[in-house]
Amino acid sequence: IPGPHPARTMMYIGGYFDFVDMAQAVVRGQDKTIERFNEIVNEFSEKRPGTLVNKVMYQSAIGMGMFHGRFVDRARRRLNRGIAQIRGRRGDFAVVSKGWLDDITSLRDEAVARQGAPLVRPTHWEHPGLLGMNSDASRPSGRDGDEVERGFGGNAMHSYFYGSWTEEEAAKLDISTLELLGVVFLVVIAAITGTATPRMVIRCDNEAACRVINNHCAAKPQMIAALLHLENAQRTFGIELLAHHIAGEDNKIADDLSRGRIREAVARLRALAAGAAPAEVAIPAEWRDISQVVRAAKR
Repeated sequence: IPGPHPARTMMYIGGYFDFVDMAQAVVRGQDKTIERFNEIVNEFSEKRPGTLVNKVMYQSAIGMGMFHGRFVDRARRRLNRGIAQIRGRRGDFAVVSKGWLDDITSLRDEAVARQGAPLVRPTHWEHPGLLGMNSDASRPSGRDGDEVERGFGGNAMHSYFYGSWTEEEAAKLDISTLELLGVVFLVVIAAITGTATPRMVIRCDNEAACRVINNHCAAKPQMIAALLHLENAQRTFGIELLAHHIAGEDNKIADDLSRGRIREAVARLRALAAGAAPAEVAIPAEWRDISQVVRAAKR
């Protein structure tokens, strides 16, 4: 295509870097500051939700989070809850919330995992089109005449997955949490099949799940636990997500997979995949284990 093109990559600036390892440049002094950040987060972890702490403690954690957040996805959104806690109360003390503890801990964990900062990142989001990255979940509604379903499913391009929630999972977790967990499975399948990209658009027909993914925060304990499971998957595979909400009728392949209509879903996939044979992929046991999310729902 003739003419100028927008930049396809961006480069981190504003820090001094050591290039002992060219693939993973490290910010000078980062090891020492991460040690200090770790001390602050550990001090917070000793506090029970609902207790009061001096605002100076919040300010220290937010400041360290801002510094390390230069190399962490959506760091500011994880710090917003702490900023809101400081602004929402007069005086020298602020309340410790469960959400803040989860946010600052996940930010610290990601900063530690990414001490080697990639200096070049893609600027664009990869949208794979109609074939796409789609997920869905279903659970029993309890209404007379409705189908009794408790499954999940989705596809990463022509690779697809499906399965069933246990009775306990379906009973304890609401549909938005189950939809969010379906996105976790989608990320894992996309990564192990080689169809994932560093900045990836996924499609989901649950508006609450999309909002949690894009805003990087949740209010309910079970949604927070599911979001942390998703963050772990993104961190492990080096993927950043942008969730696109679509109508349920447009999410037909994933919906069929979640409701056990496998033959119909595979036929639709084959029609969209331009001759590529759809391939079923199993979810690894370590990612299918959502016991921590179920425990969070019991609290």
